[in-house]
Amino acid sequence: MVVGYQKENLMAACPHPTLAVVAKWEAWMDGTVVELSGNNEIAAFIPKKSFVYPNKDRYYKTVNIYKFSQEFSAQVYVPFLTAYTQAMGMNEYYEQVLRVITTLDTCDLKAFVLSTQRWYEIDDAQDKDIAQVLFAEDPGKQLDLLARRYGGYWRFPGLWDFCYLVNPYLPPSGCARKWPPFLTCSCRNILPA
Repeated sequence: MVVGYQKENLMAACPHPTLAVVAKWEAWMDGTVVELSGNNEIAAFIPKKSFVYPNKDRYYKTVNIYKFSQEFSAQVYVPFLTAYTQAMGMNEYYEQVLRVITTLDTCDLKAFVLSTQRWYEIDDAQDKDIAQVLFAEDPGKQLDLLARRYGGYWRFPGLWDFCYLVNPYLPPSGCARKWPPFLTCSCRNILPA
């Protein structure tokens, strides 16, 4: 489920009949990505297990919103979906079918790249919590929801997480006396007296 996709249907205004909505990959994103060739054509669907981190700058995350023409649905997607489910079973991601289709020379699936539109994909309860923070209308409510999380801020797009878990009670002051001299010396500035 995707939330926050803006109300105006920008895809409907796009003249290309077959589109997949994507966003430039960022570190907080998870799941299937695509690579684009010229003219925003989708060259490849890359599942999570095949993600290659050094290639991250070439990736776009699938937003899981699609516009299929009647022709594409009837002549390409549905026949491939039927064959794929017969061969692989019913417990496969539908994007696997699109992955196969993009290898065809006749594939005409283009990417609709989001730029400033806010969105967030919800796959589980944690994603729902994050989306509630991101789409809170009132900044005070957003801050309150964020503060209740007690860390894990790296999951939020555009938010830098400088919160590290610390324990001000360790090491106990007597512990330093039992350490070897070289360790005590090198830790002198951070240990209690």
